[in-house]
Amino acid sequence: MPQSLYERYPGSLLFQQFIPDAVRFNRLVVGVWLVVGLIGNVMSAIIWLRRRMRRDNSSAVYIAALSVNCVVFLVVYSLNALKFQFDVYLYYLPVVCQVFHVLYFMPQYLTQLLVLAFTVDRYIVVCHPLRRVVFCRPSRAVKVRQRTITQQYGDWYTGR
Repeated sequence: MPQSLYERYPGSLLFQQFIPDAVRFNRLVVGVWLVVGLIGNVMSAIIWLRRRMRRDNSSAVYIAALSVNCVVFLVVYSLNALKFQFDVYLYYLPVVCQVFHVLYFMPQYLTQLLVLAFTVDRYIVVCHPLRRVVFCRPSRAVKVRQRTITQQYGDWYTGR
């Protein structure tokens, strides 16, 4: 009985057999992207999380949250890249698999909400400067960030 192509070349062996240059190029690009992204986002988070930056600047809270969110995504994405690039399966245990998928998808959705909150913050500062004192405080930005994160994880957990 003839075997299918996927049975003869499981996982990434199919691509390594027929398009090895593309596999090497993809590994190189993903590796560079991960290294640059991790270094840049960690540096950004360190800078924006300083007390001096956050003291009077509500935007610093959103940018720091975006940086930390991207670091979480890049770390989890690197585990996923190990699976698809090198056939290293790290998260095929019953609970670990579910936690991995939550940690993989949530930062992607959370980024959009944090960018929205940051954009509204900047809109108020630029277009309504007198209302900045009321709406664009770092303490309010922390509350909005916390509410966004808990709402997003709550929606994910309840399945909405």
